[in-house]
Amino acid sequence: MEFSSPIVKSDIYALFKVLDRSAYRSIIQFYEIHQNDIAQLDEEECLELNIVYLWSLYETSSYDSFLKKVDALIEGVIYFNIVEFEGMDIYYELLFRKAASLYHTRAYEKAAYICGQLINMKPEAKDARHLLRQIYVDRKPIYLQYARGAAVGLFLATAVFCAVELLMLSSSYGDLQPTIEVIRVAVFSLGIAVLGGSQLFHYLQSNYRIQKQIRRKSN
Repeated sequence: MEFSSPIVKSDIYALFKVLDRSAYRSIIQFYEIHQNDIAQLDEEECLELNIVYLWSLYETSSYDSFLKKVDALIEGVIYFNIVEFEGMDIYYELLFRKAASLYHTRAYEKAAYICGQLINMKPEAKDARHLLRQIYVDRKPIYLQYARGAAVGLFLATAVFCAVELLMLSSSYGDLQPTIEVIRVAVFSLGIAVLGGSQLFHYLQSNYRIQKQIRRKSN
């Protein structure tokens, strides 16, 4: 969809309102072509167009562009004391999308901090808790790397024991084969336990940190 023809400034808002709100790329194109005229609209109209534009950036996964502009929009929402936009808590929704954009750009620390603020604002909000849990899961602590390394070593040792076991079947040490088999199974089981246990501990630790954040708000 092209927006190349000259448009009278007073018609910008009316033309924008005709656009389908789910046509995110058309909205982005319209805004970026007419952003100078949009900046001269009255405050409420300008703010509305900025909100919808940023929503479109977020929905098209343009997270870097979204992050460059969202702080100014949050300041505008606070300055004009806008509590609700189209039935949404606009301040909360902007912060949540900022946290999600930071998560998608791997800025985990900043994203987790904002999620903590969101949980403080609305402990019952599931989206912030879900995002924070995902951040904790994806932000792998160093012990997971050590656990994986140890598990790989144990699995390699299992392979060695398998080879030794096969050699013993055709040698005079065949009577030791059952012992080697027990050791092999034990080493393999230990590898599974180390790998699975570290992942389970990480998951439980993530949930504990989220619940701790919620309890802190409740107290």
